[in-house]
Amino acid sequence: MSQWNFPPKGGYEDFAVSLGVKRSEDNDELDYARRHLVVAAKAAGKLAVDTVYTDVNDEMGLRKMTEQGRRLGYDGKFVISPRQVPVVHDVYTPTETEILHARQVRAAMAEAEREGRGVAVLNGKMLDKPVLRQAETTLALAAASGALERGAAADG
Repeated sequence: MSQWNFPPKGGYEDFAVSLGVKRSEDNDELDYARRHLVVAAKAAGKLAVDTVYTDVNDEMGLRKMTEQGRRLGYDGKFVISPRQVPVVHDVYTPTETEILHARQVRAAMAEAEREGRGVAVLNGKMLDKPVLRQAETTLALAAASGALERGAAADG
């Protein structure tokens, strides 16, 4: 019987054991799997949810791994403790700057559409439909998280 458990049946801890590696602080040994998992999920039209961060006392490590997951394209992160929820929410909630940019993209694209153009320019950068879809996703996430209302209240 093989000592390897392929394919792994659990999370990244199981994956690391299957590879015969120990988890490191920077999670380099998981890079390949994390990148491929998010691409496969998106290709299948599914949400990609990143694995848990197992050290419930390491808020900085949780934040770092969650921020990396967001940059990779994950839609969220599993948690194992209620104490981890605020950090994950903070990372995945659009910032006021992101919300403002998304609103500017939407306005610029609406103006371009009224003028019969398929693209617009904002701050010297070309905007097109994929950029608009990303802006709409940001605004929808902001609305779902309550950040849109907080930003509107701050706008006056």
